[in-house]
Amino acid sequence: MVISHDKAFVDHITTRTIEITMGKIYDYKVNYSKYLELRAERRQQPLRYRRDNLGGDAMDANIPFIPETITVHLGSPNSNAQNVTVSFSDYVKNVASSEIYPTWEESALRANI
Repeated sequence: MVISHDKAFVDHITTRTIEITMGKIYDYKVNYSKYLELRAERRQQPLRYRRDNLGGDAMDANIPFIPETITVHLGSPNSNAQNVTVSFSDYVKNVASSEIYPTWEESALRANI
């Protein structure tokens, strides 16, 4: 394993780079320069998918895609619990503030208890 800020040195000696990001592991069996290219391509894939399949200027890389709703599973990940769809903005507000709003519909309240 090598840790260095000297990109030329790292590029010269590496034959494999393992990236751990967002809970996922990406294994690149190439030098550092090629790793940077492949990583950039991988990061562009969701944007290309949005552009090609959802279309329009709204899929511009500079405009974030925010869904109107989100489906919340009411139990532990492996349980056979109910899924409830709530507005994304209410879900984010609730998660960010850890509050439950009494004006929410019962299904949204249950999703956050």
